Amino acid sequence: MLSLIRFQATSPLIYTLSSNDCRTLLKVLVSSLRHITWILADVKISDNLVTQPKQFPPSITILYIKFFKYILQCLIIFFDSTSTTNSNGNSSTINNTNNATRNKEEKEIMDMIASVFIVMHKQNYREIFENNLLYFYQCANKNPNITLIMNTLLQQSPSSTILVELLLEFLLPRINEIGETNNTNNACLKLFKLVINSVVTTTLANENEKILQPYLKQIILRSIECAQLTQDPYNYFILLRALFRSIGVGNHELLNQEFLTLLHFLLQRLNEYQSCKHRQNLRELFIELCLTVPVRLSVLLPYLPLLMEPLVNALNGSSTLILQGLRTLELCVDNLQPDFLYNHILPVRSSLMISLYRLLSHSNNDIAQNTFRILGKLGGNNRRILNEPQQIKYDNDDFDIEQQNEIYVQMSFENESKSISIPLIKILRTCSDQLKSNITDQHQIKRQAWLIVRSVLSVLITNDDDHDLVTHLLNHPSFLNGTISQCPLIWNTNIEIKSRYGHALLLQCLHQAATCKTLTDDVLPILKSTIQHYTLSSSSCRKYLIELLIRHPQLSLDQFINDENRLQDLQWSRLFLDLLKSSSSSNIQTFVRTNWLDRFRQILSDHIVFIETTQNIPSIICITIRSLSILARTDQLWWSRQHELVSLLLRLWRSNTFQQHSFLSSEHFDSFCTKELNNVLNLCLIYYQYQPERIRLLLELTRIYSCIEKLFYPKRFFNFIQDTIIKTYSLKWKRDALLSFISLRNDESYTLECKSLFFEYILLPSFTYEFENNKIQINNELFQINSNSDETIIDLFIRTMIDKKYLHQINDKYRICLLRFLCLFLEYKPQLICDTNSSITNKRDNEKLRRVMECAYETLSMNNIDSTFKCQAHLLLCYIISKYPIVKRIITNVFTSLLKSYIIDAKYLVRQATDLLIPAIPIRMDDGYDILAEYTKKILSDDAHGNLQLMHIMTIIVRHQTIYFHVRYILANLMIQSAQRIAGQQTNSMEHKKLAIDIIEVIIKWELRKHYEQINEQKNFNRSLIDTIFNFLIRHACQINLQNMLPLSQQCIRLFKIARKFAWPNVDIKLTTFERLIHQIESPNITAHNSIAIAIDLLAFLISTFTVIQIKYTMRTLKRSLITCVSITNNPRLVESMQNLFSKLIVQIPIEPPAAIIPTTATNTQQGLSPQLVQATLASLATATTNNQQPILTNNLPLSTHAASKSEDIEQFYTIITKTIIDNMNNTPTSIVNTTDR
Repeated sequence: MLSLIRFQATSPLIYTLSSNDCRTLLKVLVSSLRHITWILADVKISDNLVTQPKQFPPSITILYIKFFKYILQCLIIFFDSTSTTNSNGNSSTINNTNNATRNKEEKEIMDMIASVFIVMHKQNYREIFENNLLYFYQCANKNPNITLIMNTLLQQSPSSTILVELLLEFLLPRINEIGETNNTNNACLKLFKLVINSVVTTTLANENEKILQPYLKQIILRSIECAQLTQDPYNYFILLRALFRSIGVGNHELLNQEFLTLLHFLLQRLNEYQSCKHRQNLRELFIELCLTVPVRLSVLLPYLPLLMEPLVNALNGSSTLILQGLRTLELCVDNLQPDFLYNHILPVRSSLMISLYRLLSHSNNDIAQNTFRILGKLGGNNRRILNEPQQIKYDNDDFDIEQQNEIYVQMSFENESKSISIPLIKILRTCSDQLKSNITDQHQIKRQAWLIVRSVLSVLITNDDDHDLVTHLLNHPSFLNGTISQCPLIWNTNIEIKSRYGHALLLQCLHQAATCKTLTDDVLPILKSTIQHYTLSSSSCRKYLIELLIRHPQLSLDQFINDENRLQDLQWSRLFLDLLKSSSSSNIQTFVRTNWLDRFRQILSDHIVFIETTQNIPSIICITIRSLSILARTDQLWWSRQHELVSLLLRLWRSNTFQQHSFLSSEHFDSFCTKELNNVLNLCLIYYQYQPERIRLLLELTRIYSCIEKLFYPKRFFNFIQDTIIKTYSLKWKRDALLSFISLRNDESYTLECKSLFFEYILLPSFTYEFENNKIQINNELFQINSNSDETIIDLFIRTMIDKKYLHQINDKYRICLLRFLCLFLEYKPQLICDTNSSITNKRDNEKLRRVMECAYETLSMNNIDSTFKCQAHLLLCYIISKYPIVKRIITNVFTSLLKSYIIDAKYLVRQATDLLIPAIPIRMDDGYDILAEYTKKILSDDAHGNLQLMHIMTIIVRHQTIYFHVRYILANLMIQSAQRIAGQQTNSMEHKKLAIDIIEVIIKWELRKHYEQINEQKNFNRSLIDTIFNFLIRHACQINLQNMLPLSQQCIRLFKIARKFAWPNVDIKLTTFERLIHQIESPNITAHNSIAIAIDLLAFLISTFTVIQIKYTMRTLKRSLITCVSITNNPRLVESMQNLFSKLIVQIPIEPPAAIIPTTATNTQQGLSPQLVQATLASLATATTNNQQPILTNNLPLSTHAASKSEDIEQFYTIITKTIIDNMNNTPTSIVNTTDR
């Protein structure tokens, strides 16, 4: 967003780094902080004979607290990378590689972050994570990968016991979030698992076990409690499974003892759950939990009956569950007396044995073998079921109870005196029988039964319009403490079912109807609402309660103010806000606007002083702000007239307590106070939209950007600035805003921070937009202060704001903005500052220019100032130099200073400055080119010892190569040396290596420009420099062993061919580099072979430009290595290059092929050379020897007889290739014909 706030249309001030640069920068920062932390904590102190790191003071601890918060925000750059594809469109391999690299980077940065805190003192450790756990938890819910940080801390930190305790205290109150179905990341569950796992895998397992012991019961009981309330309880039992597995591994006596008191309760509950209808995976989870309770078998003996049914169910489950059940059964068979075991198996013996017999034929051999072994251990007991009769259960309906509690509904008919009594309980009983029936073709009967049950439910609750009911509901205890939800139904009649049996039967029918697949969608909402009603939760009807309250505005609102503490209560305040923002509450809002304004004023005025003195925000202020926000949104025109309320809100807004309270949680509220901060901002913004002339109000609102610890971004305010103020407000308004701003220079009621923010976010981008889009409208007359004086606002701005003393008083951000503003006018309208085209000398213009120059020029000699401000001052000077005639001394000093300004933070400001200055130097000075060469060479020779300084100057030369063309002979040698130095450092990035190649490309372009412009001059680049260029290009073209070097290699190959063909076509290229590279052919490294292949390609290109004499010399030098290359056939890339070389060579120096060889497509070698090389070579031979009478042209000239003669070295090379081809062809069944048949 800062990129929008700039002053130059062609070059934005703010540059967005690539994601790779950001990741690298982040890793460097974290790594540096880790080293600093380890050094600071290296001083050990002894506390109770325990050696600990040094404890940091609070001021340092706060920095680490902020670091942890901000580093979590920065981690988003590691999780937003996109996949790439190669040039052939094959993305799968690259994506897999990218994913592996990304996962490695993520793990690396997480470990680095964790390692910052590992060595800290325990007290510092506790303070850091106490303050950041909530924010970490929120980030983990958005991105679960960051839990790796906690995993590393729990596994490696000596203070992990503190973190275990903090996490348990933090997570237990939030355990209900594990069951939320919309929370896909579920950070709560992941963090619980990490804590539980810490008792097994960490070096402090025993200490962590002691921390976990008092929380064990709470985790288990709260998990079961929440599982019963949530819609999907699966995650809670996953948590219990992780707990059971961790406790079951190793020797954890403390946790085992803690678990014993819950054993009976837990086994009983799990048995109940598995007997109910659940999803298969959830039911199997219950069974697994029963069989893996983390206690010894001797402890389980009293509860063995509770394991029998889960054991049988396990044998009928999935393969994993079957194996678990068989292990449990075999454990009991091996360690218990047969009679004791048989008595406990007796209730399930029949189903157990049937399951075991069935498993004998299981497809899994392990299951079948284990079952066979267990049946053998059971002996004769495995056959006793064959003689036992089947058991028949008798279902006894309790008719006496039903008859005693029967309810009759009287049905009357017209013209009949007698009525019929219909037994309601009996009807419900019949409905229950039908709903639980397993007969599949009775869907219509079940639906009719459900309709009867729903009809009974529909008359249980009524909706009365009596206002007494409102008072009764508002004062009911369950209303104050109940949870908020919605009830989809309204019941219109009222009947009573006095007996408990009738209510139980009604609920039973509801649950049975919910299990019918055809009725589920209809039943579940009503079932939910009915359960809420039965448990007295009287806020399930909240929607209808609000509808009822709306009918009686005064009476309803009086309930909130009768007791002054009600609006400070959470439930009452939530109801009031819901009532106020309801879509149908226009009468309530009108009543509040008419009758409550004085109350709102009184609340604000009474509590503002309290806020300023006690540094605490009462909840009643939050309620008031939210209420006003609702009222203002629904009637903005009404709010635009509430001047007194806006003044009170502005007074609250100016309070540091209110501004800095954004990170603290309110005592009474379930949300952050940033919501109130944002609400006040939006309220003032609505008011300002109707009062645009109140520029000082807008200045107040920009204070929001000074809250560096806010948890929200003022998106609406920012959009209003960008889309409304900057783009739609008139130029006159912007002129008046600037004039008002200048008048506030000495007004101490507005802080310097506030002024700088207003200038940065509003004035600067507003005038930038005008210059870029409405440049014609900007003139001197528009900026005149009044008609009686020719002084403009720019004159007043420079005289008032550009003052040495004042610039030293303000902060760096403010100073930078002021200088940017001047740069803006110098870029688009320099005549507003100083009109050099005027025939009349204007003394005031000269004075303005001198004043600006002095303020900027004095920064050249300062070293203790902000680097961005210093570079901004340089940019201002460069604008002045480019627009006005300036003395030579100032120009040379600015140029020298810019050559030394290699600060990375401000490199884009330096780039803008050099883009303005370097083209202006030859224009402003007669010896400008000599000045460029002299000072550039001086700094390169004297000061360029650092890598950053060297690359900075080289980047300037490459960027301004057309200017430096005129001094190329002075700088060329230094440029070559710099390129070699930059490229030779292994630690340099690909960007730096590309810079080195770009330097070589600049020198080649200079030579091409000389040829193109036909510049006749005696001086040329010396031979050693040209040799160095060719050797550099050859060497770096072959360096493809490094990652991402392929594009740079291709650039070097392109430059090599251009330089040879067009720049220096007649220069003899030394073969030393080729010889050194090709000599590596004896290495088995495939990468080395690929590099050699590139070198051979370059050699083939040179062969096509050589004379015969040069070719002979080349072959004499490289013969031995090239012959070795012929024998390597397992590298397709090398084979292709040798084919290319041989083709170019044989065109230059033709030979007669052996008589026994012809080119044929049937050639198919089995060993040695590849078919491609053999066929291509034979084709080359055929081409070269066809029509021997016609001379072959080389370089467009006919070869002489002497030139066409073959040297001994080339003949030997040809002989080796021919022999290799013949040997390979003789190994295959190919057709041999005479050459005369060709």
